[in-house]
Amino acid sequence: MESVTDEEIFKIYVLDAIHYVSIAWDEIKPEVIKNCFNKAYFGYTSIDDQLITNEALELKEIINQATVNDKPDEPNDD
Repeated sequence: MESVTDEEIFKIYVLDAIHYVSIAWDEIKPEVIKNCFNKAYFGYTSIDDQLITNEALELKEIINQATVNDKPDEPNDD
């Protein structure tokens, strides 16, 4: 870019810029991204460990679910 004149700088179109960003992104190694997350002091794999994805069940509901699953298998004619 240092060798480009001021008039030539404005000849870079949006599509060209997208291509330049794409090429630069492809050159980034996965280890670099991993190290960035490590230095940010949080893990991207465990970021939602504390997220509740289901509601807490009462003891009666747990027992009901367990007994429903304990029914013997019915013969399958297929």
